[in-house]
Amino acid sequence: EKEETIPANGHTLGIWEITDEPTETEVGQMERECEVCGETVTKEIQPVPEGFRFVIGGTITGTESWTPESKVFVSERELTIPDLIVSDHEVTRGEYKAVMGSDPSTASAYDKDGKELEGDAVLNNPVNYVNWYDALVYCNKLSMQENLTPCYSIDGLTNPDDWGEVPTSSESKWDAATCDFNANGYRLPTE
Repeated sequence: EKEETIPANGHTLGIWEITDEPTETEVGQMERECEVCGETVTKEIQPVPEGFRFVIGGTITGTESWTPESKVFVSERELTIPDLIVSDHEVTRGEYKAVMGSDPSTASAYDKDGKELEGDAVLNNPVNYVNWYDALVYCNKLSMQENLTPCYSIDGLTNPDDWGEVPTSSESKWDAATCDFNANGYRLPTE
């Protein structure tokens, strides 16, 4: 997070640092210090479910042109990412299959020694050949399975069964999907 000056008291606050990691049952803590007087500001971090990590948000500014063009990291665009709770691993083929009913992955899977995996052993590797539309469906279906409020909607509907078939290339209706950033369901970490 960028350095911040608070005019009311003249403090110049540095970046947040996690001083006490939250656990599944314990509150954590982060703090930042005034670079002028040394005063410390602290903030609680709510407990984080097992398999997830708390990540401090921040603000970044695009500084270069990207090829292919990016609609997010364009020059001079400022993007603020809030504090997030994110999975501590990529979605596995097994996790994806449990929610979606099938594993779209076609790439071979290997263990740490380079040996090709077979059968159920491949299910621990990250899912692949999933597009952005597939990710929206996965997030909402997982949210619904866990009785959370889905984040994504298309035409005002949050149940992916009502969205129609998942497109394999750009589709304007799906491109107009919206995200309720206040919902407690699963979503991708940035816009």
